[in-house]
Amino acid sequence: NPQLSAVKRTVVDLLTHSYATEAEALAALDAGLRKHYSGQPGLDATVGAVQDVYRENFFPEMKSDWSKYPDNIGHKDSPGCFRCHDGNHQVVGSTNRIAPNDCNICHIILAQGRGADLSQLSTAGLPFKHPEGSIEGLLCSDCHNGKNQGQ
Repeated sequence: NPQLSAVKRTVVDLLTHSYATEAEALAALDAGLRKHYSGQPGLDATVGAVQDVYRENFFPEMKSDWSKYPDNIGHKDSPGCFRCHDGNHQVVGSTNRIAPNDCNICHIILAQGRGADLSQLSTAGLPFKHPEGSIEGLLCSDCHNGKNQGQ
């Protein structure tokens, strides 16, 4: 919200505090922004947007955030979230495995393929199909690693 004085500095300061849990962080973000900008128009939307930024980039229970893994969305050329969400990691103190991700958790694939296939749009999203065939058991970064891909 550009009408809020020094909002970027305030938001960055609040986001980069150390929080033990997501719930604690979200409450602190809400309280901090309301303290700084009490009564300002659009504050509810600003609080919601900042909380969304936190949810997408900070994972205090996993001791992970953008500063530790700045390429966490670069999963094509680095493991990104698949560092842990690869189906091979276990939740600390439990026998449960960390849920693996798939392309459709973060992406809505509207069209894919080649030629006429690309004109077939699905607003509901399509399951990802690798253009070169099955990649079962592989992470994107297993092949897309910055080396010559033979293309």
